[in-house]
Amino acid sequence: MGMTRNWALDFWKLVFCFVIILYHSVYFKGESGFSLFRGGYIGVEFFGIVSGYLLVVAAQKKSFCQCPGSKSETFRFIWRKIVSFAPYWLLISFINFCLKVSDIRTIKAFFKLLVSSTWGLAFLGMSGIGKESMLIGVGWYISSMLLASLILYPLCFYNSKVYTEIFCPLFSLLIFGFFSQSYGTLSRVSQWYGIMYSGTLRLIADMALGGTVFAISEKIKRMQFTKFEKRLFAIIENTGFILILWIISFKWESTYDFLIVLIYAVCIALLCSQVSSVNRFFNEKWLKYAGSLSLVLYLAQSTTTNILLKWNLGIGYWKTTALYVFMTVLLSQTILSLVNRMRKKLCCQMQEKNE
Repeated sequence: MGMTRNWALDFWKLVFCFVIILYHSVYFKGESGFSLFRGGYIGVEFFGIVSGYLLVVAAQKKSFCQCPGSKSETFRFIWRKIVSFAPYWLLISFINFCLKVSDIRTIKAFFKLLVSSTWGLAFLGMSGIGKESMLIGVGWYISSMLLASLILYPLCFYNSKVYTEIFCPLFSLLIFGFFSQSYGTLSRVSQWYGIMYSGTLRLIADMALGGTVFAISEKIKRMQFTKFEKRLFAIIENTGFILILWIISFKWESTYDFLIVLIYAVCIALLCSQVSSVNRFFNEKWLKYAGSLSLVLYLAQSTTTNILLKWNLGIGYWKTTALYVFMTVLLSQTILSLVNRMRKKLCCQMQEKNE
């Protein structure tokens, strides 16, 4: 199952990553109460749906027939994810640990932080053990996504057709219905249900919807469309994303959340089917770093938020937010460059050993 890089997907990843970053500028709102993208928490649903889509892509590449002894394929899938996250996760966790240590006054408190932080370092913060001691607050998404993948990947791996066409639409509807009846919004992350947090249940719903989006996009790919229809798809796709950005600019914990999820599903299905005429405007020349940069930006915002709250500059919301975005981008670029250099050096050392 060949698949070319979807650069438009990387572009929108970067956009919604900045939406989430600006949503967290709420910490600097001050007395005015105003902050950008008050409904920006719903940006997580974009990443959840895309993760669910990519989970099916990965599972189909490693079908049971093609991969003898694949009982451990779920472990391999999760391990590949962890390895891709780990350098950024560990570096940013270390920086955040140092920031927390600077406020500690006793050896006992230091060792308590050190021990409790190990759960977060191991991506297990959302397992119910040690969530309050997670060094990367926004890292709840990564932890929940890995836990959700442990549940969903085996189901998809052994029967992707049943998974995408029956299991996914049913479970996404049931879980979204639960959130609608219980809260009227998708903003909940920290409610404990006895076996999992609401954030993990939310990611299961998002990723299940991503499986449905995969099935729809595959059907669209097999159809033939005229130039007019492709242009129409481009209008629908981009208008949908722009509409979401407009809604979340003004709404806070709104009942529009479930409409937004539906718009996401339509737009991502069109985006992943790559039938839209707009796809030719996206290419690797200006988006080749977007995919990896969005992950580092997402994680690094926790560090810059902690630093600015610690400094308490008192320069107002707009200046603080501008500094917050600048520092997040600068830190992300620095970490990305450092990790890339380390990887290149490691590759060179391995090549020298092989020679």
